[in-house]
Amino acid sequence: MEGFFEEYSELEDYVQCFDNSDFTLSINGKNQVSITIPHCEKNLILKKRSLLQIEGCRLVTGIKGLSFLGDRGFTFNNYAEFFVDINHPKYALLDFESAWPTAKPLQFKIDEATISLGLASPLIVFLMELPFCDSNFFHYGFAPLATLKIFNNNTQESKNMFHKALFYLNSHYLKTLNLYATLKNVSVQFEDPLKIYNGTFDPPKEFQKITRTRKWKRTDFSNCEPLILYNHACASESEEKFIALYRILEFHFNRNRLKVLKNLRYKENISEAKLLKSIDLKDELKQLKSLLKEITTPALKKRILKYAKSNALITKENFDHLAQKLYDYRNAIVHAKETKLDKVRLPDPFSQNPKTGKWISIARELAERAIVKLNT
Repeated sequence: MEGFFEEYSELEDYVQCFDNSDFTLSINGKNQVSITIPHCEKNLILKKRSLLQIEGCRLVTGIKGLSFLGDRGFTFNNYAEFFVDINHPKYALLDFESAWPTAKPLQFKIDEATISLGLASPLIVFLMELPFCDSNFFHYGFAPLATLKIFNNNTQESKNMFHKALFYLNSHYLKTLNLYATLKNVSVQFEDPLKIYNGTFDPPKEFQKITRTRKWKRTDFSNCEPLILYNHACASESEEKFIALYRILEFHFNRNRLKVLKNLRYKENISEAKLLKSIDLKDELKQLKSLLKEITTPALKKRILKYAKSNALITKENFDHLAQKLYDYRNAIVHAKETKLDKVRLPDPFSQNPKTGKWISIARELAERAIVKLNT
């Protein structure tokens, strides 16, 4: 054992985590360990290449049956373990994880699989702490974190079993405490997808820039409802953010119809039939198309179409086509009819839809235009 720690000194503390645990780690010579997982058909064997990967802060690769789900957890054979957060809808429970050492793991079964919610196993700490805990901001250990463990899962895909286990946690156990569990990302990083700061984020300097501007007199608004939706969108993420922005467009549908009608009434060459047609925009897609045409300038239309086409959101640079795709994306989020699941966007904690952020950018631009054009 001494020879092993001479070779892999960074791993000594992690090996000691297996003491007094249901997971056991055996050192076989200087360059191999064997880890036994409860109810797992096979031991996890880590040889020199894998041990060097862990010590070098990298995820282990090249082992049959072992796969990582980004920074959320891993699966091996019929075992899976996922990091989870236990949250309250209104309050931040900063030290909630510290309650787990004084409590037994919460356990129940689904089919033949055993589900356990408790402290992180020494195995997930051993495999994932070094690759993910270190950053330019701070370093924290994974041992106090909560994880959801799935033992003896021989019949179902691990992600599906996770969704089922999470449902029972939220609907049968944590509900009585007014808490809920979510999948947790453990990596720490500063996200700047739009490259606003180019990796040189300096808050004091940026605030100096925005406070140097003139004391503009801003336009007042006639209604607060779309502003409430916009501010909610700014504090939201992913599909929830998109829907809040889309609701701003919906708010202005009728207001846009009235404005179009008012403009047409003052044109002598407009027929009664066209006036009737402008009023009869009851179909939501038609109202969306009409709204987008009215609130955007030719230059903005061109810019949005170019952006949407370059990001594969649309197949042709046509504004009615963009409105159709925007409407389809909205429907894919808000509807979940079993007969049309091929057109449904279900929230997936294991993956991010790269198009969501693109649609959010477009919806935000359009929502801002609608507020300025129709709510002043």
